[in-house]
Parts: sequence; C-alpha cells; structure tokens
Amino acid sequence: MFTSVSTELGSYFGEVLVRELDAEWSDETATDGVVVEGADGPLAIPVFKVAGTSIKQQPVFARSYDSLLSDLER
Repeated sequence: MFTSVSTELGSYFGEVLVRELDAEWSDETATDGVVVEGADGPLAIPVFKVAGTSIKQQPVFARSYDSLLSDLER
C-alpha cells in the first residue's frame, strides 16, 4: 500500500512541477522524476523519493514544495 500511495503522490507532485515550473519528465531511470531549470542550471527532482520521504517524515507535503521553490529562488 505504501508503494501505491507514494507512486500516486509522486506522480501528482511531478505533474505540479511540470505545470507550475515548466519542468519536464526525465527519461533517465536514475533521475526517476522531473527536471526543472534552476538558477544554476537543470535540477533533477526524484519526485517519487520526495513523496516517500514526505509520507514518512513530514506531516505536511507542501513543505517539500515550498523548500523546492526556495532552492530554485522562485
């Protein structure tokens, strides 16, 4: 069940990044997520790993997104 929930949440998170930050889904298996242009160049975001970590450790998933926006200086 955990895998299913983290896959769904990771997919949703990835789509938010694609739509809101003009990110693109990565074709690389190692990245397993999306790539967004940051201030210092492309940044690969492993959305499924972020989702799994957020489920396990953070009470609010939005904190990961806010943290990412801060890192991207947006």
